[in-house]
Amino acid sequence: MSGNKCNFIPSLDDPCGINFVYRDLIICGETMAERGIDNLPQVPSSYLALKLLAENILDPVIEKFGPIELTYGFCSTKLKKLITKAIVPELDQHAAHEINRNGKHICKRLGAAVDFLVRGKEMLDVSKWVCSKTPYDRLYFYGSSRPIHVSYGPQNSRVAYELKLSHGGKRIPGKLHL
Repeated sequence: MSGNKCNFIPSLDDPCGINFVYRDLIICGETMAERGIDNLPQVPSSYLALKLLAENILDPVIEKFGPIELTYGFCSTKLKKLITKAIVPELDQHAAHEINRNGKHICKRLGAAVDFLVRGKEMLDVSKWVCSKTPYDRLYFYGSSRPIHVSYGPQNSRVAYELKLSHGGKRIPGKLHL
């Protein structure tokens, strides 16, 4: 895979950036571990999107802060059906470049996303660093000791949100003040 095209599906054990193989970004997360389902991307460009996410966001974070824990990566249609908590595949970029049954991209934003945690670090500090030092697309901050959501994609919108719990328990997005 070179440039911005990917016409084949790599092995799960092929390098995906400096610190990961594709398997790391595809087979991670609680639901994935519990169910062990087939969560593989079907569209070759999804693999390229994961590689670009690793190279442009995850590798620099690891270089700065040390090891990270991936808590949620690629999300296939099969995995989406098993996740009971609120997710929004049409917006969150975890589906990468995958196609729905109508032949359209699940998420029109394209790119790819992952949620991760840096143990022992203040995630607000990590979020601020990501926002100032990487070409991220979207970042969602859930709290100081919770994983952050980061995407890399062609829109390069560089938007960061803090998701706070309302009195009713719903997460309400607001601009993350950096």
